[in-house]
Amino acid sequence: MGKGLKTILSNAEYLAKNGFPVEFRMPLVPGYTDTKENIDAAIAFLKSIGHQKLHLLEYHNMGEVKIDITQGKQLKLGLSRYTDERLAAIAQTFEKAGITPR
Repeated sequence: MGKGLKTILSNAEYLAKNGFPVEFRMPLVPGYTDTKENIDAAIAFLKSIGHQKLHLLEYHNMGEVKIDITQGKQLKLGLSRYTDERLAAIAQTFEKAGITPR
């Protein structure tokens, strides 16, 4: 499925370190991208390139309705949205590391 992030991270590092205006976004998908290891890796990367801001994109399941309407074959994840407490805890993890979540 995925190819790995080596090239993407290398390009992002180059752009950030050479003064290009870059913004980083992290989709938060419960059980997939919100693991401690994944969050720690995001923090480590952002700190390594001197970047201090990150847009957190909260998972929503609004698109799943379209699957029913279009009789699509895509599988539904069937995930619940984050509680306010869980979302705040994730944001706080970044804040404690010196990264400003938006």
